Amino acid sequence: MDELAARVLAVVRRIPSGRVLTYGDVAALAEGDATARDVGQVLLRHGEREDVPWWRVLRADGTPPPHLLDRQLALLHDAFVPHQVPDDLRRAIVEVETRVESVFNNFRGTVDGRQVD
Repeated sequence: MDELAARVLAVVRRIPSGRVLTYGDVAALAEGDATARDVGQVLLRHGEREDVPWWRVLRADGTPPPHLLDRQLALLHDAFVPHQVPDDLRRAIVEVETRVESVFNNFRGTVDGRQVD
């Protein structure tokens, strides 16, 4: 393993459970000339090691790469165990989700004369 990979993996190992960083954040914290793309390549090669929480690294827009979407979201979900969320916060989240779904459902149908689902 080269020095860049060792620095990137050291940063990723320090990301606490329940927290995430972007590929760019990891690159900056790894110091040197690391780029977000370098971080992705290091995680591709070394991320499956059991002591590397690769799922805590997201794209700049806060989403997982499409090819990792289901697996990464499942691992992230496991880090946010529902019983750790206070009841009042859980109720507020459900209320917001319900309102968002209602607004979304109201906009279903047509937009600019085109069918939208």
